[in-house]
Amino acid sequence: MNLNKSILTIIIMLFSFLSYSQIDGNKVKMLSAKIEVSLPDNFYRMTQEAIDIKYPYNSNKPQEVYTDKLGEINFTASLRENLPTEERHLPEVKKVLLKNIKTRGVSIVSDKFIKINNKVYILIEFISQGLDKKIYNMLYASNLNGKLLIGNFNFPNNEYDKKYNEAKYALNTLKIL
Repeated sequence: MNLNKSILTIIIMLFSFLSYSQIDGNKVKMLSAKIEVSLPDNFYRMTQEAIDIKYPYNSNKPQEVYTDKLGEINFTASLRENLPTEERHLPEVKKVLLKNIKTRGVSIVSDKFIKINNKVYILIEFISQGLDKKIYNMLYASNLNGKLLIGNFNFPNNEYDKKYNEAKYALNTLKIL
């Protein structure tokens, strides 16, 4: 089983390296220019083929992903219609998200509401198990035109000291256009 995980990791890394289009600068627009975020200069937009390989069993796979060349550090964004999304419903949405996350056997670090650019977001930080290492996740969610804007900035947990502030900075630049 470990050999299969290693082979899959190598395939994802190789496919990732060959299939990204570089972003211009560090401000990127996502979801058909509905949001904007400042990401590290070395991030690339992942192709749909690479997303399908990286998230093969996830029915709620992200609609857009920006990542580093190794595919280990990711910023994702999606719009979902399956939860109420007015700001007054965010406490209920947070409960549902926490319940779903906890069923995956992860360690919750924190869950709170934050304000970014005058917009209220749910922020849930947790540690999950990746194929071969622990992953630190910063899941964010808010309302956007009647839909749930949801995404994640994640990175290997062993790089927490180097990547946490970078991820926090990116989240704090998130802007609804």
